[in-house]
Amino acid sequence: MTGASSATLSAGGEAKGICGSGLVDLVAVLLERGVIDESGRLLPPQDAPEDMRRYLTEDGQGNGVFHLTKAVSLTARDVRNLQLAKAAVAGGIRVLLEQRSVTADDIASVELAGGFGNYLSPENVVRIGMLPRACLSNQTPWQRGARGRFDAGARRGKLAKARGDSQKVPLSRAFRARRLFPRVHRQFDILKIAPNRNF
Repeated sequence: MTGASSATLSAGGEAKGICGSGLVDLVAVLLERGVIDESGRLLPPQDAPEDMRRYLTEDGQGNGVFHLTKAVSLTARDVRNLQLAKAAVAGGIRVLLEQRSVTADDIASVELAGGFGNYLSPENVVRIGMLPRACLSNQTPWQRGARGRFDAGARRGKLAKARGDSQKVPLSRAFRARRLFPRVHRQFDILKIAPNRNF
């Protein structure tokens, strides 16, 4: 792509697909470049910025297909699946904030952990609206390798206390009560790919 954008392979060799954290990064970049709009539509070549058209073809249904390599591409279905996943996370956060009668500004820290969380870009997670912008300065990805083991050890007590103070919230019931996933998805803001300060 033009500009400073680049992609690397986590294990070297030839690209065979896009990992989850890579999908978040790619969608965030394409949103910034105007290739994906806030509704989640992957634009066909004729509707995309001129400097990005050479990476795009049309899927026959009015959507674009973004080609990273000859073998790897991003489709409208890929973007839609990410929208649903990010909406589930954002919806869960919204429910928990309501349960505590607080806003995202009141959150002291956000821990990004696990095989997926370790590789997430905090900026891009916020850019697609998975986490509120108010949490950006409070996000802490867990370190990997030797430092990660030390880091995890230092946090174990904190997490054990948090687990003890936690309570179970059945999100599926809460989603239905708040109509966070109505039948007509595209009419609800939680599916938009855009940053939000609070949910």
